[in-house]
Amino acid sequence: MPDDLDAWLHDYKPYVASVSICGRADLIADHSRLEVDLFTARADAGDVLADKAVSAAKRAVEEIEAEIEASEKEFTFQGIGHREWQNLRTKFPPSAKQQREGLDRDLDRFAPAAIAASSLDPKISVEQAENMMRVLPTGEYEKLFEATLQANGQVVGSPKSVLAAFIEQSQANGDSSTISLPEESPDPSLSDASDDPSPDTSTTPPDG
Repeated sequence: MPDDLDAWLHDYKPYVASVSICGRADLIADHSRLEVDLFTARADAGDVLADKAVSAAKRAVEEIEAEIEASEKEFTFQGIGHREWQNLRTKFPPSAKQQREGLDRDLDRFAPAAIAASSLDPKISVEQAENMMRVLPTGEYEKLFEATLQANGQVVGSPKSVLAAFIEQSQANGDSSTISLPEESPDPSLSDASDDPSPDTSTTPPDG
């Protein structure tokens, strides 16, 4: 039996989570405007199928959707194992202020380190993960962090205090370089604000 267990462990494949990030967030607002143009053209048209304005508006929407989709980049994360994950969690203790806020780690440092350590394809350095935190909108960075948590077996649907604290920290640090995407999106997968990253319920107290 030990030999069977050793073979099983040798062949074990860790959990893999993938997420796509839109690289042309600047086009989201344009897409929303073009959708309004298409809606208006359809409302004004006598024959929707034959109306040239409807056809032109529809083509414009399809073209910008293709451009947005082409800008997407897929990121894949893989679990790093219980021991390495727990060691990583303890590397970034909270400051006294963060402790008073109920945090069990310094998210500004933990999140990039976790993303980097768990990145599979492409492989992301800690410096790159920190740059992504500065450049990407909050919702898009959340998606990367959530995929990292999922890959490492974090509980989905547990209290959202880690995410709330992450956003509050960014705001408190005066990070105005990140902006939320508009609600309208050509494809739910392009600007879908995923459920908030879910912390381990044993270490992060629920809100309230």
